[in-house]
Amino acid sequence: MLTLLTDPFLLVYVMTLIFMHSAAQLYREPLMVELIRMRHFYRMMLAKWLAAVYFSMLFVGTMVLIVGLFSIGLHSGFTWQGSMHESFRALLIESYPSPLHAIVYTIAFMVLGYSFIGCTFVTIAHYFSRKIAYGFILINYVVMILAFKMPWVELLPFISLN
Repeated sequence: MLTLLTDPFLLVYVMTLIFMHSAAQLYREPLMVELIRMRHFYRMMLAKWLAAVYFSMLFVGTMVLIVGLFSIGLHSGFTWQGSMHESFRALLIESYPSPLHAIVYTIAFMVLGYSFIGCTFVTIAHYFSRKIAYGFILINYVVMILAFKMPWVELLPFISLN
């Protein structure tokens, strides 16, 4: 389960693209009634950011559920066994006391990362325009792909979302 959850090609090429497209559909221009009801601008932005965080939790939860369903019938004990690469297994054993900790921390990091992407999109779309937000997301996605292929891009960890 942990191997599939941390597969970088699945995360970058498939799931992040689906999340970015879905998060883009989440944002819409606020209506005048909503602005009057919220009374303060920061409450409206906080509500939009919370919606992005909730959506990322739902998205990652769905992904974990699907991976869990694929993992039915595999070795269920929380030990470091399985078909992982030796270097990856050594890194996990060195970093986490048990596989359950590794799974929980991986899920938390994924929620945090997808929340960052969603909140960034909502903020850029609100202050600028949807076109600029789409451009930013597209550039960010291309940089994420380049981070796999070119080692110098990894020197920019926040830009490449590595």
